[in-house]
Amino acid sequence: MHDIRQLVENAGIEITEALELTDLEDLPEGWEPGSRHWSVTMYNRSTGESLTAPWIIGPAADWDTTDAAEVLDTMASGAVSYDTAPTFEEYAAEFGLNPDSRREEAGWRKLGEASDDLERFLGRDYQTFLYDTERL
Repeated sequence: MHDIRQLVENAGIEITEALELTDLEDLPEGWEPGSRHWSVTMYNRSTGESLTAPWIIGPAADWDTTDAAEVLDTMASGAVSYDTAPTFEEYAAEFGLNPDSRREEAGWRKLGEASDDLERFLGRDYQTFLYDTERL
């Protein structure tokens, strides 16, 4: 197993911009009041790719806005969840969701889009980040 912080360093991945989004009216379902929402842009020197993604942390969390490993660890966990459940019905069964919910299916589809973006961003390191890395 690889250390995610070492993988990030080896690939030359860094956060180039972290904007806290303060004008959000509604929290996404499941997030406590006081959670902080960010738009995080990262650059990967090994692939020459950039990636902008949402990042939400709970009210008790203290996040160093330069910690790309933390963001990538969460994104990789989501990508594994999507990758191992090739249909929404399988995903819903795995996570106890309603398989008839179009809203939850839309969330699953967004997770798939985020996984595709992550694969493009990480390039040949994608499988390593997902399946051969110790989670934080």
